[in-house]
Amino acid sequence: MPVEAYLGRRLHGRLDCLVDANPPASQIVWTKNERPLNLASLQHIYVDRRGSLVFRVVSADDEGRYACAAYSSLGAGRSSTTVRVYVRGVSSHVLVVSESTRNGAVHLFVCPFVCLLVCRQSVACNVY
Repeated sequence: MPVEAYLGRRLHGRLDCLVDANPPASQIVWTKNERPLNLASLQHIYVDRRGSLVFRVVSADDEGRYACAAYSSLGAGRSSTTVRVYVRGVSSHVLVVSESTRNGAVHLFVCPFVCLLVCRQSVACNVY
């Protein structure tokens, strides 16, 4: 069963490549859904010097099953455990929430990027 990871939509994210390589790895190759990840076509993702897969801005399209493999002068090493990535969070840049209290007062909240909204029983919440 794969390990699960949750990344926040429109936030920075990182997956570490946890493989042993002896001699040390000279290249790390990542796969998504069992296919090589073409980093040249993905401007928002890169592999850092430690071999971690870095997401500059996470999107819904980043969901999937990821694994990495280390390559050294002796060839391919063992692949990492598969990580099942889920993307969660609000998809719009701005979330506007209105909250009406029992006495009729209305409060507006503007949340850039990701908001976690918990509506209490004492108020009515609307999301725009």
